[in-house]
Amino acid sequence: MMNRLLPSERACKYPLATIAAYGRDNTRATKLVVGILRRAGQRAARPMRTWTSEANDVRDDPLIAAEVADWLRAQGVRDTLSYDRIIGCPHEEGIDYPMGRPCPQCPFWTQIDRFTRADWPVCRKDVAHRRVARVAQG
Repeated sequence: MMNRLLPSERACKYPLATIAAYGRDNTRATKLVVGILRRAGQRAARPMRTWTSEANDVRDDPLIAAEVADWLRAQGVRDTLSYDRIIGCPHEEGIDYPMGRPCPQCPFWTQIDRFTRADWPVCRKDVAHRRVARVAQG
């Protein structure tokens, strides 16, 4: 697993790759975005590449892993940073759906602010289980 510390929390080596996984919900990543930061203080990761798969979780796909590794080597990457979870919807605001609106294809992310890292919503199965347990306890 990649280290998930922020660049300010440890000494980073540049060029640095940022790796983020996206999916329609928090169970399967369908999009992997890798960006390169060439120097400290660089605001936008450039270049950037995207890998997608509707068939497999992109984090577990050996072909995608090999392509990412080859690309990182070609970019001379010396360090990586990554979240330990899927961080949002794979669709792009302003491109795939209107700015400021929730993605109509990914209702799971409607109540989650990925930038504040708000807690995941409770799984409906978990809520139902708790309701059944409360009823059983009387």
